[in-house]
Amino acid sequence: MSNDITLFTVLGWEQRFLLGTNHILENYKIHNVYLICFTDYLHMNNMNENFIAIEELMKEKSIELKIIKLEYEDSISNWKKLDVFFKDIDFDQVLINITTFPRETIWTFLFFLRTNGACISYIYYKPDSYDKSEGGLTKNHKSPRLLFKHSGVFDIDKKLVIFIITGFDHNRTNVLIEHYEPSKVVYLSQKGEQFENMKRNCGLCPKTGFENILIDNVAIDSYNIDESCKILKELIENHRDYNIIITSQGPKTSAISTYLAYLNNNNIALAYVPAREFSGEYSFGIGNRYIVGNIKI
Repeated sequence: MSNDITLFTVLGWEQRFLLGTNHILENYKIHNVYLICFTDYLHMNNMNENFIAIEELMKEKSIELKIIKLEYEDSISNWKKLDVFFKDIDFDQVLINITTFPRETIWTFLFFLRTNGACISYIYYKPDSYDKSEGGLTKNHKSPRLLFKHSGVFDIDKKLVIFIITGFDHNRTNVLIEHYEPSKVVYLSQKGEQFENMKRNCGLCPKTGFENILIDNVAIDSYNIDESCKILKELIENHRDYNIIITSQGPKTSAISTYLAYLNNNNIALAYVPAREFSGEYSFGIGNRYIVGNIKI
């Protein structure tokens, strides 16, 4: 990367927001930072403290901090704001810290950065652990929504299949299925034992209440973008007789592979299930490993 790197990151309440930002500034020559603030979630614990901390950090590093205000609940308004924003500014080298980005926002930024012609890199920080309380990571989910301008092409003569890259939110997965009532669901479940994955992942077996739906289970390593893209490409090819919706609920890196899958076949649709409530202790610490790569789109 050149010396003129622009960092995009989302203000978060998790410990890894500041820990990740510090790591980036120590290892990359960042020119300026755009901090996305979802104004309807500024009430979360630690948000104000983290905002003050990153302001002080930017002053200490003599890096310009610019704020982009969005609303998590209003995806159409966000799209319009970002459309104006990206028309006014050209970017050369961009680093997206996707760690605290909502998946819908990752897709939206990839769309605009692609049309902007920027050279895009991403970085993702795994936590040391996730919240294990009975309340779960998210709850009180809203109806699923298709990403604006990425809603696919639907043939009324075809049945519907949903590819779900699963995570730890069982209800979030079920809301998606109940809303769209597909004929088939393909659960793409994360490989490995990390974060008690085999115990907690919600895509390992069919769910009660979905007995009339065809269900397949596919193992995937969402941290490996190239491998994930190959699996998705094969699944899309094998389901040409279906209308296809893809959603990412596993590791945040799966939002990248799902977007690349869309670019390879824009007849498919990208869907997102918003949550009204998030655990205040969503994750703890920052892992020893982080995922970094370039996006060629």
